[in-house]
Amino acid sequence: MQKIDYFIEITLLIIIIAIIFYSMRVVFRITMIMIAWVKVDPKKALLCLMFAVLLSILIVSFFIRSFNNQTTPYDLWNEMKTKDPKPNNIPQVEYEAKNRKGYCWRDKKYYSKKELWYKAMKSLTGRMFYENRYHALHELPEKDCNSGKTCKVARIPKNSDTDKLFQIRLNTPEFWEKLDTLIKNNQAQSWNHQSIAKFANDDFRLNNYMLIHQWNDTSSFSMYDSENCCKILNKSDWSLVAEHYILKEGNNGERVFNQEARIPVDEDINSWGIGNFYFDVTKLVYSTNNLKYNNNTEILEVQKTIFIMNNCGDILYKPYFYFDETSKKNENT
Repeated sequence: MQKIDYFIEITLLIIIIAIIFYSMRVVFRITMIMIAWVKVDPKKALLCLMFAVLLSILIVSFFIRSFNNQTTPYDLWNEMKTKDPKPNNIPQVEYEAKNRKGYCWRDKKYYSKKELWYKAMKSLTGRMFYENRYHALHELPEKDCNSGKTCKVARIPKNSDTDKLFQIRLNTPEFWEKLDTLIKNNQAQSWNHQSIAKFANDDFRLNNYMLIHQWNDTSSFSMYDSENCCKILNKSDWSLVAEHYILKEGNNGERVFNQEARIPVDEDINSWGIGNFYFDVTKLVYSTNNLKYNNNTEILEVQKTIFIMNNCGDILYKPYFYFDETSKKNENT
C-alpha cells in the first residue's frame, strides 16, 4: 500500500513538472505576442494584459483552494499523531520504546485506566463538537446552531433534581424545557460548536452524569450514561472482544465522518503511542424513525463502538470499530 502511494506521488510530481514546463512555454509565446501588439496598439494591449493578469489570479486561487480542500484517507490518522508529538531532544529509539509501554509525552507521565477514562470522555465529547460543526457548516443555517436550540452537547450531573428530567418522555416540549431550566440554573452544562474555549478549560473530572448529543433537531439525538457507557480497554482486553467488531473505514451512509479513513498498513501504531488502549462506548440513540415501545416505555436503539486511543487519552475519530450483530446471533445459535 505504501509503495503504491509513493508511485502515485512520483507520478503526480512528474505531471506537475510537465505542466509547469509547457505553461512556461505558453507564457513565453504570449509575452512575445503582447510585445509585438504593444508596438501596434498600446492601449488595447494594456487592457488585455490587465484582464489576463486578473484571470490568472482567479484561476490560481481556485486551484489553491481546491488543493487545500482535498482530503486523503490518512488525514485523521496524521492529525491523531500530532496530538502527542515526539520531543526534539528524544532519540527515536527511546521515543518508540516508551510509546509501546504507554507513556504520554505531552503530559510527561504514564496514565492509569481510571485517569485515561476522564481524558477519553472529554475526547469523545470533542468528537461531538466535530460533528456539530459539520452540521453547522453543511446542513443547517448557522443561526440555528448558534441559537443553542440545536447542535449542542449537554452534560447533566445525576442527582435528585436532574433525575426528574429523565422521568419525562423524551422529545417532548417538557423534556427540552426542563433541560433548558437546568442549564440556566447551572445544574447542567451545555456547549455548542462555538464553545471551544469554555469546553477546552473544563477538566472533565465529573464521574456520574448523562451526556446528551443533539445535532440537527430534537427528533434524533444520542445519550450516554457515564456509569456504564464507556470503559478503557488495554490490548489484552481488546483481544478478548475484537472478533465481535468490524473496522469502519469507509462511508456506509455516514453523514459527518463520510470520508474514507485508514491507518497505513505498514505502520507500527504502538510505536506512535497509539493502540495500547481502546475506548469501549455504548450509546443510546433516540430517533423518531426507529423508536420502539414496550408497555408504553420508549426503547432506545443501542449502538456499541470501540475507538482506538493514544497514551494521552485522545480517541481516533475514524477508523473505529462497530459491533457486529451477526457475531451475537451466531453465539445464540
